[in-house]
Amino acid sequence: MTAVATPDAARLVFAAVAGLILLLVLIIKFKVHAMISILVGAVGIGLMAGMPLSDIIGSVNEGIGNTLKGIALLVGLGSMFGAILEESGGAQTLAVTMVRKFGDEKAAWALGNTGLVVAMPVFFDAGLIILIPLASVLAHSLQLTANDYAKLITNSGIRNAFITSISCSVLAALVNCVFGFILAWVLVRYEFTGKRLLNGVIELPFALPTAVAGITLSKLYSDTGFFGRFFASYGIQIAYTKIGLTIAMVFVGIPFVVRSIQPVLEKLDPTYEEAGSMLGASPFTIFRRIIFPELRPALLTGFGLAFARGLGEYGSVIYISGNSAKHHTQVVSYVIMQKLNYVDYASATAIALAMLVIAFVTLFSINMIQVHQARRVQ
Repeated sequence: MTAVATPDAARLVFAAVAGLILLLVLIIKFKVHAMISILVGAVGIGLMAGMPLSDIIGSVNEGIGNTLKGIALLVGLGSMFGAILEESGGAQTLAVTMVRKFGDEKAAWALGNTGLVVAMPVFFDAGLIILIPLASVLAHSLQLTANDYAKLITNSGIRNAFITSISCSVLAALVNCVFGFILAWVLVRYEFTGKRLLNGVIELPFALPTAVAGITLSKLYSDTGFFGRFFASYGIQIAYTKIGLTIAMVFVGIPFVVRSIQPVLEKLDPTYEEAGSMLGASPFTIFRRIIFPELRPALLTGFGLAFARGLGEYGSVIYISGNSAKHHTQVVSYVIMQKLNYVDYASATAIALAMLVIAFVTLFSINMIQVHQARRVQ
């Protein structure tokens, strides 16, 4: 059996950066399909990291296979059925037939049944893929009694993990709101060299595997890293602390804020700003009274998405956080993985259910604020 040498951290970082540059060039410059670009980039990173080609192919095949498995059949069936209804006009024909059969007085009932049939693709894609796993989480959580569940959630280690995850996620989402707003404003309102490249780099956290992001960030912000050595000279440690944890969450969450604000800014009618300027309003007043109210719902959406992403993040935070219970740098996702490793499925799903409730309440609250804001605007 031939031993394979493990590449050093610098080589891994170089391979990751080079692969990402290749990915961006293929998508932005040559307009190659995203899936093909990702496959090419993955093979390129593997080759530059020193992996044999057979291992690369096996890793890609295993990763895609584990991700899709039986889901591909369900998604395929739902997509095929939806495409058939759309292309053939079957939905409209079915609705007309149902109304004719049951009469105009029962038109609402007929259209309701038509909607039920047409919604079958959504049932395949959303019902079986999303709802069944959520139901499984709930079912495993119910294996614990209410008293056991309360003891589990209030355990000092798990409680500290929740506090760390929520506080760092909120802080990272707030930072993303500030810098994401600035990035979106620059991309929409200014023309400059490299604008397309910057616009493509925004998608980097979506394309980059989270584990690679975590390794790269921990290397850069360690005491001997490119950025970390500067802070270390002043006695500030970044990696393996809550600061590094927040930085990782900022990295993975900022695209949500930028992409939420950017389309709203692009559609914002400049005549309102011109009118305000002609009436003597200062730039700050124009921003506060005209621009910001229009962007507030999008900003709240970006905040909620960034917060939810940070709350459930795993790959990019486990390497830079240090996972120390003593220093309170463990996150909830890491605690869940520990429970799964100990084959404690009931506790893992119970903690996951708590995270799910927190994320749902956050997104629901933001949605209600947006509805209220929309009513005020109308």
